[in-house]
Amino acid sequence: MEARLALTSAIGAAPTKPSPPVWMVYFTVSDLSARLAAANRRGAQVLVAPKPGSNPFAIIKDPAGAVCALYEVKTPGDKE
Repeated sequence: MEARLALTSAIGAAPTKPSPPVWMVYFTVSDLSARLAAANRRGAQVLVAPKPGSNPFAIIKDPAGAVCALYEVKTPGDKE
């Protein structure tokens, strides 16, 4: 399994209440469906299911409670 770390950032509105720092790691994958199936077999829970698009993603939680996102990246020459 090949996975690459994608570094991204987002800027949003300032929270109205104090809150702890939050961040999420995204792993790029070439086949999101296959990775979700493998994660499911190992006990992961899908928190946000993928939606159709050019670069779909899903957010999962492992059995220990760690959360991450899997991000499918299409590159030129990839088959649909």
